[in-house]
Amino acid sequence: ATGLEVGVYVAYWKPGGMEPWVIGLHTPDSCWVYAGGRIVQRDNSRLLPPDERKSVWPGFFRVFEWPGVRQEVIFWHLYGGKPSGFPIQLEERMQSRWREFQLTFRNTMAGRVRKEQVFIRISTNRTMDEVVQSDLWPILLTSLRPTGLLEPNE
Repeated sequence: ATGLEVGVYVAYWKPGGMEPWVIGLHTPDSCWVYAGGRIVQRDNSRLLPPDERKSVWPGFFRVFEWPGVRQEVIFWHLYGGKPSGFPIQLEERMQSRWREFQLTFRNTMAGRVRKEQVFIRISTNRTMDEVVQSDLWPILLTSLRPTGLLEPNE
């Protein structure tokens, strides 16, 4: 599609590198909001089309607006190759520190980060539907395969 812009960001932490809840603080839900963005739509388990062999893990989908700018984004935080359960939304954090503690305990085995973590973010100036319908989508999935974004079909 003409004028379609796609941004891809991937960060990796080896085991012991970073606490999962700290990574959860640096998602678009925090960073983009603090940068003046406003979340106008959210879906915490958005599914995107698979490649020819594997499904894509459900992702955190958002539509953000700044004055004169609209951006769609989907992101994942994988812990040991599976969704971590983070980020906990600000409202949930205020209501339930217990859920945050449970996720941290589950993901870190009593406070020790024992598995690798990957954060993946795909953003666009158009719609995510336009991205997945474009010729770029299969290339993007192939490029992101090493991150663990594609769910193993067992």
